[in-house]
Amino acid sequence: MKERDIWHSLTRGPRSGMVLHAAMARAARGLTDMVGHTITHDAPQVKNLPVSEMIVRASDFATETVGVYLQIEGGLSGQAMLILPLTFALNLVDLATNAPQGTTTALGRIECSALAEVGNLTLAYFLNAVAETTGRPEMLQPSPPTVMVDMLGDILDLVVRPAAALSESPLIVETIFKDVAKSVQFRFWLLPDLKSNGAPLK
Repeated sequence: MKERDIWHSLTRGPRSGMVLHAAMARAARGLTDMVGHTITHDAPQVKNLPVSEMIVRASDFATETVGVYLQIEGGLSGQAMLILPLTFALNLVDLATNAPQGTTTALGRIECSALAEVGNLTLAYFLNAVAETTGRPEMLQPSPPTVMVDMLGDILDLVVRPAAALSESPLIVETIFKDVAKSVQFRFWLLPDLKSNGAPLK
């Protein structure tokens, strides 16, 4: 089975909803263990979003935002990003470092490292669940995360540019993770590379 066929099965196949939900639930459990607070997730949505609409959306946002960007390496190709307002990012650092809420007031090297670990863990747990589904537990891994603090439009541009080179309407898998107290909420985007045919996965 080739890359695009695996992605199609995961996003459009008859069991895709169940598989994506289970993979997001695995990520939520991993985050719960990491921060010591219950993290839940919304039902994953799969949609084709025109690049032109992504650009318009990006240009409309001037909110200071944190993005944790990763690439999917190994047997599948794609991109992933955690997107959250700066306020939620500060709260997430407090959760991840077991500090009282309100402790973190700015993002320095240590704080960005904590957010990078959250991004790495979120994608790793998701990919582990996907790898088990495909029967290739060794084939998927996230790249080292990149943490950006910028206007949302500038952060989304990082995703828009490579997505535009692959498709006029790239496929996006989206869910929202949040803690029960609603002090933290972040959007998780997964963009499969459906143009990458790849070698057959044996």
